[in-house]
Amino acid sequence: MLHKDQDFTKEDMAELNPLNKISITNALRYIKNPVKCCKRVHQLIRELNLIIPGLQEENGDSQVLYHSETWDLMARRWGKLEKDFCVKNKFDISKVPDIYDCAKYDVQHNRVVLENTEAWKVAVELYINAKNLADVVIPQEYGMTSNERLTIAQGICTPLLRKSKADRRRNIDDSAESQNENEGEEEEDTVHRLNPEYSSGVSSPGRHVR
Repeated sequence: MLHKDQDFTKEDMAELNPLNKISITNALRYIKNPVKCCKRVHQLIRELNLIIPGLQEENGDSQVLYHSETWDLMARRWGKLEKDFCVKNKFDISKVPDIYDCAKYDVQHNRVVLENTEAWKVAVELYINAKNLADVVIPQEYGMTSNERLTIAQGICTPLLRKSKADRRRNIDDSAESQNENEGEEEEDTVHRLNPEYSSGVSSPGRHVR
């Protein structure tokens, strides 16, 4: 549904927001056409990637990003999102939360560095668009109704529980095998040691002999 290049209908809104949450309703009204909104987000990411090298050249090491992040790392972060978000002219909706997190991070933590540059306006608009997309996408990932959440939880937890069970069983088997080997080694210790009665004159009577 989020891949349709058309405005949301009432039916679409009802399906995407069955619990009629205000935050999702407002986000759907802002987005209107999901493909157009994704195109705008991708365009803003491209613009930001074009601006970052200029800021890096202009500021060099004089401007420090949050947590000592370098301009190179910032460029790689956004460059990867630009590449991953749109593949063969199709948008990967699963990348929306990552885009939102990065946009929010820069708007909040790198504001001092970006605020008086052309990157600030781009970053703010990107954040607004990404937030509205995320308000719709993220609830879909975890389910809207109780049945949807239960189904998703079963899909995630069942493989984890199976792996945990298999790991425990393997550890038990390994432990039993190791114990058997140790018992066997103790028997060998008894069988292959020199008899003290016949070890007179031997410099190391405790050694193993086969």
